[in-house]
Amino acid sequence: MKLSYEWLNEFVDLTDVNVHDFAERLSLGAFEVEEVRAFGPDLEGPLVVGEILEILPHPNADKIRLTKTRVSQGQEPLEIVCGADNIAVGQRIPVALPGARVINRHDGSALEIKQSKIRGVVSNGMLCSAPELGISGSSEGILILPPATPLGTDVKELLHIKKDWILHVSPRSNRGDALSVLGLAREASALFKRPLKEQAWVAEFAQMNG
Repeated sequence: MKLSYEWLNEFVDLTDVNVHDFAERLSLGAFEVEEVRAFGPDLEGPLVVGEILEILPHPNADKIRLTKTRVSQGQEPLEIVCGADNIAVGQRIPVALPGARVINRHDGSALEIKQSKIRGVVSNGMLCSAPELGISGSSEGILILPPATPLGTDVKELLHIKKDWILHVSPRSNRGDALSVLGLAREASALFKRPLKEQAWVAEFAQMNG
């Protein structure tokens, strides 16, 4: 079966266990992990929600503009250069700050965000389009978020775009009981001596059938 590591963590907390270490430990017992494959965009923070306060002409270029973008209440706005045509004052948008990693929309490679000079003006991050966040959408403009989205919100959490790992797990013996996420969570709980998390739906089901 194919197992989502992110989904498994909803049943037993393995957030501090490297997925490859988990696969090796599982393979020492009654299961064989045939493959571990990365799934989803490989993004790193800080990726946060910002608000465009001002849009100014770039002093040395006609096709790009200089924005003043706030990413936290009470914090001075950041100057960020942007070439998109669809930006406007008051919009809430995803902002990749220096130290973040997004996706190069031209070739799909990793794009490290640094403070940099663009035509002589310092840019303190990047306003992101949908493809730069690894989600579908037009690459012609910045992704516009709902107006009420709180400033500073983690964009990865907001848009559910965290990286996951998919494990292809096969039993070596008659272990049909474990061929489900819950079954493998029980196995992981025993292997790593971690308690199973309480699931609200289990209590509701028990109550309905009690």
